[in-house]
Amino acid sequence: MAVTTPDEFFAVLEKSKLLTPSQLNEARQLAQGDDPTRIAKTIARRDLITWWQASQLLAGRSSFYLGKYRLIDLLGRGGMGNVFLAQHVTMSRRVALKIISRKARKDQAAVDRFLAEARAAALLDHPNIVQAYSVDKDGERYYMVMEYVEGLDLQRLVREDGPLDCQLAANYIRQAADGLDHAHQRNIVHCDIKPSNLLVSRQGIVKILDLGLARLVEGEQLEPDSSASAERVLGSVDYLAPEQAIQGWNIDRRADIYSLGCTLYFLLTGHPPFPRGTLTERILKHQTQQPSALQQERAGLPDELAAICVKMMAKRPDDRYPSAADVSHALTHWRSSPAIKRAVPLVTARPLEEPTTDKPGENDPGVDVRHVTETGNAAIPTAAPFDSSAATTSAKPLSSSWFRTARRSLFIAAALLLLTSLLAAAIVALTR
Repeated sequence: MAVTTPDEFFAVLEKSKLLTPSQLNEARQLAQGDDPTRIAKTIARRDLITWWQASQLLAGRSSFYLGKYRLIDLLGRGGMGNVFLAQHVTMSRRVALKIISRKARKDQAAVDRFLAEARAAALLDHPNIVQAYSVDKDGERYYMVMEYVEGLDLQRLVREDGPLDCQLAANYIRQAADGLDHAHQRNIVHCDIKPSNLLVSRQGIVKILDLGLARLVEGEQLEPDSSASAERVLGSVDYLAPEQAIQGWNIDRRADIYSLGCTLYFLLTGHPPFPRGTLTERILKHQTQQPSALQQERAGLPDELAAICVKMMAKRPDDRYPSAADVSHALTHWRSSPAIKRAVPLVTARPLEEPTTDKPGENDPGVDVRHVTETGNAAIPTAAPFDSSAATTSAKPLSSSWFRTARRSLFIAAALLLLTSLLAAAIVALTR
């Protein structure tokens, strides 16, 4: 139940144990007026609590601890549950907690998929894969403790700044190929490689995330998943290998190479290979049509890089690179490319937004919630859907307007300099 008075707000805040006694006293001293929303905003601006925590407190929530972790912010929502930024109460290490939802935990198949993801992640330890630390259970709630990466996913990076520099794009794909090779050597096929599942850290390191669709393989064949229908299409349509839509689970690691090739195409052009059409039409295009030539989509694209992308996206698996290691080797020429030109935190402290859980990871759509911006008044928001890329999709990145403004200013300055030179040359010619 939403709080309506300062006393109710501070009662919930004290019950939450988010603040020490001295911090709680400081918060009370900062409180002015009778509006709990204004009080919450003031405390959040002083960094005593986060904006997400403030929104939860205003809705009467007081549960911010899960096991040994304190929840700091909501990173994203998915069909399996929510992903939170959390901090270990003793070690102060920040992690991402993936918590299975109330609805999902009632579905044994969903629980099995969640645990399968955890087991797959436990087999992997590579700098280009988001690391899973542990899986635990609090009451009926399973949760996975994962590495927290500050950075930007490639989907958002391209959406913000447009197609990437060729060298930078190739470097990111090479790193992703290195991570995939590590997984493939351990008989794991990711099955859902796409731009939003590739994070770039502040240091320019690519991290593969979301093993929710990953499957163990024996040799070159995937084992059928008894917890899911064999007819279920695995992966995202815009990056789906032709055989993946037809054979379902009966695919091998070369399906990941096709998806990675589609991701490279996206980084170079700003759109997937087949951006138009219905879901069914796009699936058929992946099986029967060739996408527009890269050189037609982007003038001046090096033929060598275009050829690598085309081979990765070959319709027949036998015509692709046989392994992710071969993809990485083909892109070795681009190894010296620079680090990410712009990186923002994966999650920033956002204005107060819709609280979604009675307890961490549980949906509660029946609560009348408040959304408070730093400068605005209370409103009822609509929550955007969360892509399965877990730790990136619902977090709003910092604006890249400064980058575009700087680039535009340089362009204008160069144009003015050229115009001045032309005028000077014309004046000299007229005086002769």
